Amino acid sequence: MAGEAKQQETPGLSPLSAWDGLVWKLDALDKRFDAMAQGIDKRLDAMDQGLNRRLDRVEARIDRLEEELRSTRQSFVIRQFTAVLGFTVMLVSIWLFRQLPP
Repeated sequence: MAGEAKQQETPGLSPLSAWDGLVWKLDALDKRFDAMAQGIDKRLDAMDQGLNRRLDRVEARIDRLEEELRSTRQSFVIRQFTAVLGFTVMLVSIWLFRQLPP
């Protein structure tokens, strides 16, 4: 039956044997698998590019957070220094007021 169908598709050629039909089918399957593999490769490449973009955005966010953390630490140190300095000035002023003659 496959030989008859193939003979009708290709008029003027000799009848195809069962092996020719098998080879033709295997070749068609091979081409189909190649096309599927190319489609999968394209999808994987697109996913890889999407992941790279997301990774770049995450790295940028991490960099911004690190910078914000550095500035927060600096402002915290400045606040601590200001509090210690203010407390020291208050103690010195109390001591100086005690040293004044009555």
